[in-house]
Amino acid sequence: MLDNVVDITKNSTTINEDIKLSIRNICFSGIEQTVFDWTYTTKGVDYTWLVLTFDTKGNFVSMTDTRVLYAIGDTSINISYDQAITIAMENLQSYSYKMSDGSVVKDFQVIDVAAMIYTIPLDYVNYELRPYWSVKLFLDDVYPGSVFGVTVFLWANTGEVISISNMASGGIDYSNDNNSTSPDNTLVFALAAVAVVAVIALAVSLAVKKKHK
Repeated sequence: MLDNVVDITKNSTTINEDIKLSIRNICFSGIEQTVFDWTYTTKGVDYTWLVLTFDTKGNFVSMTDTRVLYAIGDTSINISYDQAITIAMENLQSYSYKMSDGSVVKDFQVIDVAAMIYTIPLDYVNYELRPYWSVKLFLDDVYPGSVFGVTVFLWANTGEVISISNMASGGIDYSNDNNSTSPDNTLVFALAAVAVVAVIALAVSLAVKKKHK
């Protein structure tokens, strides 16, 4: 794929079957760098990636490879954008959350919606990535607990609801009847794990090179 790139000093994106190559030229900590990002992508959704970064002199800077951490599960997307919103709206009708004083908040009115597809580890054992819809329902008013919206997470292949979480000013209020957690949180933890793995891998690589010298 690199053989087909005319000029690596210009940002570009090319796709060959299920592999997307993105080239980005950035400045990090005052150092001009070129980032090569190979991402496994299918049906417009990104999964694992291999990223190599070099400075403008060709010196190796860093590498991140999430392929060693994640497996890819069912990538089918059977639920459309409109269907995802419909499912989210239907579940909102029976959704409620409790305040600290025991009062129950329910009967929400929605004034705007937004939906995006993301991937997430299915569990902490296999770290399997599957596509899911994150449907954000913005409410007509600020409800008790500073809640201005509700996010519904559902699998893109079946439409099964994973969890429902409150969006609140100052952060996300996860308190609700189901005590569910947000996939976005899991994703943050997973990305943090990737960063740790990448740093350890790089440290080991440098140590081995130093030993051979």
